[in-house]
Amino acid sequence: INLGINPEHEIKNNPNLTWLSITAYGRSDNNAMKIGFGDDVAAASGLCQLMHEATGTYQWAGDAIADPLTGIQGALLAMQALTNNSNTLIDLAMKDVVSALLIDEINENKTHLLDSLRHWHTNGSNLSLYFPSGARKPHLPSAAPGAHNKTVFSAPTEHVEA
Repeated sequence: INLGINPEHEIKNNPNLTWLSITAYGRSDNNAMKIGFGDDVAAASGLCQLMHEATGTYQWAGDAIADPLTGIQGALLAMQALTNNSNTLIDLAMKDVVSALLIDEINENKTHLLDSLRHWHTNGSNLSLYFPSGARKPHLPSAAPGAHNKTVFSAPTEHVEA
């Protein structure tokens, strides 16, 4: 809205448009458009409280974990909208996504969740535990940056219906 763009207006006037809005705390109520980032949103969602419960200290878990979790959720919802030919505003607040996932995990198996948080506390920065073979090596050569720009930008564009 700060740029003069109104998603509701755009959706109303473009029947094939799906708009994905990702905010830290939501688009309405007292937190409307409040600025946030992955770590503070995760803390507001209760993740730091769970880290305290698991380890005895308040701390971060994950690295800006709300950002990728919300991005994945947004991609899934956008794909559903595309598949269903929806005309909609998908309104995702990072805090709500993390809160919902934490509630699901707590209800599923809180002991396992707390064990996972203790594991993160002990080993979170040791990426070799998660990626033991190190960086992946390319199997084939790749084109130089920009090598295909002329072809891509000269190709005709067309609208493909799902």
